[in-house]
Amino acid sequence: MKSAVKKRLNIWRNRERPTSASSFSLLSRLVGIETEYGLYLGKLKSPELVHNFSAFDIFEKLVPWLKKRLPLASSSRDLNRVFLANGACIGIETSANHRDGGGLIEVATPECRSPLELIAYQTVLDGWMTDSLRELNPDSDARWLKNSSDAQGVTYGQHENYEVRIASGWRLAMWRIGLLVMLPMLGVYRALVAVATILFMACSRPFIARQKSSPNLKSIQGQETNGSLKPPFHSKLEPWVVPLALFLRWIHWPIAGYFHALIWMFAMVPHRRWMGAFLASRSIIEGSGHIDRRGRFWLSARASQINTEIGFGRYWNERPIFITGHWLRNLLADQSWNFEAWRAMFRPKQRIQISIGDSTPNERSQYLRIATTSLVLDLIESGRTQGLPRLKKSLLGLKSLATDESLLRTVIDDRGIPWTALDLQRQFAGAVRLMITQLQVSTPASRIEESKNTLAAWVETLDHLQESDSETHSQKWLLGRVDWFSKRWLMDRSAANASWAVLKKIDLKFHEMDNRGYFKQLIRALDVPQLVNPASLSRASRMPPANSPAIRRSYLIREFADYYGDFSVDWNEVRWTDDQGKSQRAVCS
Repeated sequence: MKSAVKKRLNIWRNRERPTSASSFSLLSRLVGIETEYGLYLGKLKSPELVHNFSAFDIFEKLVPWLKKRLPLASSSRDLNRVFLANGACIGIETSANHRDGGGLIEVATPECRSPLELIAYQTVLDGWMTDSLRELNPDSDARWLKNSSDAQGVTYGQHENYEVRIASGWRLAMWRIGLLVMLPMLGVYRALVAVATILFMACSRPFIARQKSSPNLKSIQGQETNGSLKPPFHSKLEPWVVPLALFLRWIHWPIAGYFHALIWMFAMVPHRRWMGAFLASRSIIEGSGHIDRRGRFWLSARASQINTEIGFGRYWNERPIFITGHWLRNLLADQSWNFEAWRAMFRPKQRIQISIGDSTPNERSQYLRIATTSLVLDLIESGRTQGLPRLKKSLLGLKSLATDESLLRTVIDDRGIPWTALDLQRQFAGAVRLMITQLQVSTPASRIEESKNTLAAWVETLDHLQESDSETHSQKWLLGRVDWFSKRWLMDRSAANASWAVLKKIDLKFHEMDNRGYFKQLIRALDVPQLVNPASLSRASRMPPANSPAIRRSYLIREFADYYGDFSVDWNEVRWTDDQGKSQRAVCS
């Protein structure tokens, strides 16, 4: 058995890696989606059953359910996260936004190079989430919501992930120099963390020992308070936990501030300069619609929440368009010093998150969002930015266009020229059309075909939006394809002068994942064709994407996850202890 395991591992290690693509080709970057799901419980037979639907309880049942379908392995960083043999990842996302210290189930697709392939994996994961909830809770009325906020205004939803060239030339050199300057700061930070942890453990040891010797430990340990189990010494340790957390947060700030300044000056400068107009107007083709607490209709739920251009996200309670918080977490969040994470930041290509897109069960909307954004990124990174508009105030333009369902409102660019959202999207689509023509030689035929299909769907959507006020045919075509238009159509056909509660109910039920959801009912009634074919869905449920880091990760999970007891996985590496007791590490990038 041991020799067979070694043989399979050597086969992989000696395998030739695929050759890199030419210097630049269309749709060659890695892309992915992370989705947090809301949960609607419906009617429960007993109020006490609500405790069976915490994110942790659902995850505990979900993992064995998934393991019956394909191999999986635990995450090396988070016990409440698993990686699947098709390359995907499922876990619990916790945040200060989540009520009662709870969390949300989060699903992440594997890294894909084709936007259409990415949507196949997202569709498979959506189906698994729906099926598992129904099969594991047959007596409940619970269902998933794939949206961006609940009725109380708690936000969650979806992040898009793109591999981008964050800098080049002198900016890349300055970025790397800045990272070198950051190294002593990280060393001091790690030393302070070690000292603080030792002091904390020393101070808390007498309290822990006293509680362990208590004769009432067992009875206290089983107590339930306000629906949550608390450790028997929770209240005794709290005075020490809070100062420690505040101290660690305090020593984070100088590093976070320096890193943020470094990012602002040298990282993604062309992307932020040229993508503002595209992202500010993108909601007209992919926004899911949203009723805010004042009853105002937005084309995009996420657009109503954005308040800055680039930032760490919830670290400073920001709502940025471009999120770099995962860069900071990679440097600071691990319990021990992670030199590899720091060294990886020297690479010119990094994963960036865009948080402006809405979460939706509409696969066409998701595809158009990812594919058009990938092409615009190609446009910028290939240097084809001549003639592209730059908004004078991108954030204000975003808010203005996202509240204009007439599509007639204008925003001003840096040359004083007014643009409607349709004008901006057509300008970028025209630039992409020219780019596709110029890069046909350096791009594989399959990617050229997908690029042309994306462009055709993009322009067709804009044409129908242009005619939506007067053409019945365009209105019918948009239903089931553009979410905000479909949701507004449903709201307009509700009772006259409908209350906020009625409109919000439509808003939320539009996103229900099972067949009772309004979107699901709408596409069935209109017979909107499925975007991804069954063969692609079948493959996505079993295998990792082609030409992806997920291939190696998935191979190792299939071969060794059940053989080595301490086998653990992260996005970029796999770790285990071999039969000789030696720690092994395989890089998956």
